[in-house]
Amino acid sequence: MENAGPEHMGHEGGTSRRAVLRGIGLGGVAAALLAAGWRVDAVAQDGAFDLEAVEPNAIVILYGEPTDKAKFVAYYRNSHVPLALTLPALQSTDYGPLLGLPGHDAGPDFWYAALRFANAEDLQASLASDAGKAVLADVANFATGGVTIYVSHLETGVPGGPAATPVG
Repeated sequence: MENAGPEHMGHEGGTSRRAVLRGIGLGGVAAALLAAGWRVDAVAQDGAFDLEAVEPNAIVILYGEPTDKAKFVAYYRNSHVPLALTLPALQSTDYGPLLGLPGHDAGPDFWYAALRFANAEDLQASLASDAGKAVLADVANFATGGVTIYVSHLETGVPGGPAATPVG
């Protein structure tokens, strides 16, 4: 099933779990995800952006539309978030529904989450920890619409703060 989207990938228990890794130095992340039963896709950089110069510091998760939205949201907020907040070295997390623009469909993803760490080492150690394994395993308890995880580098812009450095 090469290049199949998360909605087409089966997994025991009915929840598809896919992680997409880009860049270098992600062996620890890949090992932790594989150990938890995730499908891991490594995406080669396209040369347009030097991913080797970017240190991964975050995980961005997209959840497909669940069979029961209210049940998903209740479980996510009341059970999964408290569990995720036990991740060692987690600096912050953002999450919520993907609503789409007015008059447009929101697309195939229902919910997103972003977990930020100080650096790649903290991210990898967190996923490999007992808490990380528990968080990854918990996804099957509520994510009936499938899941895609991206390892990323998040930057923060603050109004009135310094502008981003141009890329390229």
